[in-house]
Amino acid sequence: MPGSLRYRFKGSELLTEYYSQVCQDLFILSVLDGKRDGTYLEIGAYYPDFLNNTYILSRDFNWSGISVDINTDFSIDWAIKRPKDRLIIADALTMPYREILKSNFGDNRIIDYLQLDIDPA
Repeated sequence: MPGSLRYRFKGSELLTEYYSQVCQDLFILSVLDGKRDGTYLEIGAYYPDFLNNTYILSRDFNWSGISVDINTDFSIDWAIKRPKDRLIIADALTMPYREILKSNFGDNRIIDYLQLDIDPA
């Protein structure tokens, strides 16, 4: 896969696959030149790995963050596959984001990637 990337970034040579639907994970990494130890807020998380826009960031680039999804079906897989990442099962439209971000990242934390991927019912 790295040979097929149009815009290479630091660490791209180590990747053999991507997990997002249309390369959102690779786009973020290319824009931020393979940034390590970043943070994300993922609204609409889906599976912890399959079609997930933050899995590579967490697994291979040591990012941390908060993922929000309304579907409880994924919570067991999240606990197994992404134990260091926080999944909140809730309606994304009713979340107290200011309090959640402050309690997880403090006052001065920058969110490197805000991912918004929610679908209508």
